Amino acid sequence: MYKRNQDSGEVNFIPNPRLTVNQQKEAGNASSASPGTPGAIAINDALMDYEGLNGQPATSIQQLLDEEYLSEIQDPPDGMQWVINNRGNVAYIPL
Repeated sequence: MYKRNQDSGEVNFIPNPRLTVNQQKEAGNASSASPGTPGAIAINDALMDYEGLNGQPATSIQQLLDEEYLSEIQDPPDGMQWVINNRGNVAYIPL
């Protein structure tokens, strides 16, 4: 998860409590998913739409589903899970 700093505007990574400590570290530093990764473009578009309409970033991919910015998401590559990295982009890390 991430949060935009009200004063500086920069994005700060907030650990997702559902992830293990190691997964939290990986998520924060994960490289953004390649635009060629199925599902990555749709998730990143939804992240941008959410922030543009709400003035703050989504805190999770599940939030995008719950608030209907996405109707479904494609599965990440085998053995991986989707996360939002510290740059506010979709990434994936090992399960």
